[in-house]
This record gives sequence, structure tokens and C-alpha cells, in this order.
Amino acid sequence: MQIKTGKSKRMKLILVILLFLMVTILFVSFSRNKTKKIEAVVNETDEATATAETASSFKLLSRILYNEGWETYQVSQLSPSIAKWELALELWPSNSAARVKLDTAKKDLKDIVESGYARGLASFQSLHYARAIREWEAVLAILGGAQGEQYNKIILNINEAKSRLKEF
Repeated sequence: MQIKTGKSKRMKLILVILLFLMVTILFVSFSRNKTKKIEAVVNETDEATATAETASSFKLLSRILYNEGWETYQVSQLSPSIAKWELALELWPSNSAARVKLDTAKKDLKDIVESGYARGLASFQSLHYARAIREWEAVLAILGGAQGEQYNKIILNINEAKSRLKEF
């Protein structure tokens, strides 16, 4: 598609800005249903709008999210990095740099969570309940509210440690 007039260039710029704002708003409200929200945006885009410019915008936004993920990763904020890289890949699945960093961050997060959980367990077994609680609460902070089986297990352990602390 060739751009012939200044008006067409302005319209293209407006489309890109609106698309960027839509994706940014989705990212801010992005939590547990990230895939559904991305699919909603993609489904709202009809075939007439799904042009090379739109694909180029998604690619650009994916690169921006990759960079934001890298910035948070460098200061050890793994959960936000993972969220940004997952969204980057939703926008542009061919973003190999985001895929590599996402895999690395997920492994790092898993290692950190497992070691923190193990330290808490060792403290609990040594009857150092307050230390166990601190370790497990640190793990919960790292998980960033991501609930699941491991989260529930940690909550149960914390409650048990608190209960045993009261017994002393």
C-alpha cells in the first residue's frame, strides 16, 4: 500500500497510536486472562484492517514489550518480565529474543521459588517457625500473587508455622 497524501500518513499514524493505546490498556489490565484479552483485540480487527501496517505495529509493540521486560529482568523483577515477554509473544510469535528470555526467566523464577521454599521447609523442620514464615512469605512475594498449587501449599505451611509459633 503506497501512501500518496499527507492525510493518509496522518490516518496511518492515528491508527498506529490507537492500536498502541489499545494494547497498552490491555497490558495494564492484563492479569490471569491474558490470552483471552489478546484474542479479543485480534478478533475485533477485521480483515480490512489486518494489513501490513497492523502487523508492523504488533511487531513494534512486541519489541517495546521485549525491551521493557529486559529492563525489569535486569533489576530481578522476574514476574513482570515474564508477563511482558508473554504479551510480546502474543503480539508477535516470531519474536525469538522474547522467547529465549521468557524461557530463561521462567527457569530462574522456578529455581528461586524452589530454593526459597526448601529453605522455609528446612527452617520449619528445625523448629525455626518464624524464619520459615519469612522464607515462604518471600517466595509468595516473588510469585507476585500468581495462585496455584504451590501458592496454596505455601499458605498452608505458613498457617501451620504460625499455629506452632502460638504453641510456644
